[in-house]
Amino acid sequence: MPTIDIPDKICPHCGGTKWKIEYEQRPSYIRKRYRCSKKADERSKRWRLNNPEKYKEICKNKVVCFTSDSYRKKQLEKYYYNRDNLTDRHIKHLIAHKNELSQSDIPQELIEIKRKELLLIRKIKNNGKN
Repeated sequence: MPTIDIPDKICPHCGGTKWKIEYEQRPSYIRKRYRCSKKADERSKRWRLNNPEKYKEICKNKVVCFTSDSYRKKQLEKYYYNRDNLTDRHIKHLIAHKNELSQSDIPQELIEIKRKELLLIRKIKNNGKN
């Protein structure tokens, strides 16, 4: 569940502005709900404590899923797509990895400069060909 910050919406539970988005599958549509991130964390922690067997089973299934060949293949396809197209995500990862920054601290101007740099490097390696 992604967490977003909505400054106009204040939680009556904790007074914060952080919200988690939950999607519920219905027969004819998908319902989108916003839940307080602290309350959602408490709720999931309570469920894990009350249902340890189900939680272990879910964790075991996730490990199997992440180690499967199809999962690895999809991850490699995403990586090559991001690398070949120089997406913002890939460039942020490169900058953050070299400078030990968090990806959220990197401004868009720096991403554009790094993209131009990478394009020039690619052009030099290909002897001036696109």
